[in-house]
Formats: sequence, C-alpha cells, structure tokens
Amino acid sequence: LPISKEHSSTASLPPRPAGASVVNHLMTTGSGAFPTKALLKRLSSKEGTLWSEYLPESLRTKNFRSSRSDSNNDRENDKSRSPTELRSLAPQYKPKGLSVRGKVWELSQRAQGCREVQLALENADDGNRLEIALELKSHVWEATRGPHANHVLQKCISVVAPESLQFVVDELSKGNLPVQAARNKYGCRIMQRLME
Repeated sequence: LPISKEHSSTASLPPRPAGASVVNHLMTTGSGAFPTKALLKRLSSKEGTLWSEYLPESLRTKNFRSSRSDSNNDRENDKSRSPTELRSLAPQYKPKGLSVRGKVWELSQRAQGCREVQLALENADDGNRLEIALELKSHVWEATRGPHANHVLQKCISVVAPESLQFVVDELSKGNLPVQAARNKYGCRIMQRLME
C-alpha cells in the first residue's frame, strides 16, 4: 500500500533552507525520532566517531574530527621519533612479583599472568627455567592456540635449552597438529620459534 503524506515520517518536517546541512536543520527544528536525535547528538560531539568519517559531508558538522586523520598524524609524528623514544612512550608493564611455581598454566592463560611467567623465565637460572617450562607439559597444544599462553611458550622456546624442550616437539608432532599449528594465528609463531 502506498504511504500517504499524513503517515510519512518526513511529511511533518519543515522544509530545509537551501545550503543548510541536514544535521543542523534537524537539530534546530527539533524534528526526528529519538534514535535520530541520539545519532545527531553523537555526530555533533567534539570527539567524532570511527564510523562517522564515512558519512556524506552534508551529515557531518563543523565540529567533526576524523579519528583516522588523527591517527595518521600520530603515525607521521612517530616516524620522526627514535625507537628508544617510542618505547618510552608505550605503557610500561609493572610486574606484581607473583610466584609462578605450581601455577604456570593457570597464569599463562591470562594477560597479566602470562607477563609474570615471561618475566620469571627471563630472570630465572637455567634449572628454574626448565621447571617453569615443564609445567606446560600436556598443555602445549592449548598454549600454542592461546592468545596469551603462546607468548609464554615462545619465551620458553627462546630461553630454555633446546634439548630440554623435546616435550614441546613431541606434543606438536602428533597427527595433523603441525599443519594446524602453522595455520593458526598464534600457532604459527610457535612453529617459527621452533625452527629458529
């Protein structure tokens, strides 16, 4: 059925003056449903939004600031800085000094915990490194696919003596696991470390 002008949502809107943006017109007339008002309020905020830069110019307000252009400016500024200076700007991890003994697998599955385990691996002597690494035994395949645990496994591979890591190779060489690991976004990193 055709919609009559009486039932059309645009029938009640006053005509927009020539040259006025849609946003400014709707904001000044107070027209539009609640979602429209919320959207217009968000578009007129000073921050802008990631998706709003894709809107037509007529829907953008003068306060509109593209987040993409800001990130491009940041990238340009970063190019002129030295790697040491960039590292100093990055948020630094502050270790909590947790004891990782007996809970390596548990800690490796969380963002903060995996950092603690990596720190413990870096600071431990060879014997303690091996003890920490052996706590991952029977969890190697899970760690290979984990977003946090893969970092712990990579650290183990890089700091523990290669002859002590045979359990890692054994667990990853079962059946089709090497192919699956190589195709996984985290597992491919483990395969690279093993080949280095």
